Amino acid sequence: MSNPQVDRWRQDGKFYLWRYPNQSRNYPGWNCTADVAGCQSVVELVNVMLSSDWSSKQEIRLTRPTDSIAALPGLSGTWLTAERLQLCFPGGKVSGNHWACDAGLNIVTLTLGRGKLEQLRDALTCVAKFEGDFCIHADDQEPHGVDLSRMAIWFW
Repeated sequence: MSNPQVDRWRQDGKFYLWRYPNQSRNYPGWNCTADVAGCQSVVELVNVMLSSDWSSKQEIRLTRPTDSIAALPGLSGTWLTAERLQLCFPGGKVSGNHWACDAGLNIVTLTLGRGKLEQLRDALTCVAKFEGDFCIHADDQEPHGVDLSRMAIWFW
């Protein structure tokens, strides 16, 4: 059964997610930022997901970053983005620190346990206040690790 509140959620603002596929030293993994409305909107979604006993998932529409948004210190070259981020919360079916990322050509699926979903919410709250430059990641992955399914998300 799906969560009706999650099903009714509608996205506001812009949300960006991109990565540099040939980067293994500086900020490997995904990079994420959003405008204030985008942050607030996804924080609202996460809060609804966390408030329910049901498993839930929702797609977040990604905006293609401009070159100025994607330009990060120490990084250059080609970067990739997807069209959508599917955020999945399996509820009590996984541990609180569960982290799995599956990246296809057009969609990135991020499946998070309760604790990691809370970290995502806290990260976006910081981004909305222009307090980025940090990452969240799987507990058993170093921030600079290159395992694609466990890669960090860097917030800007």
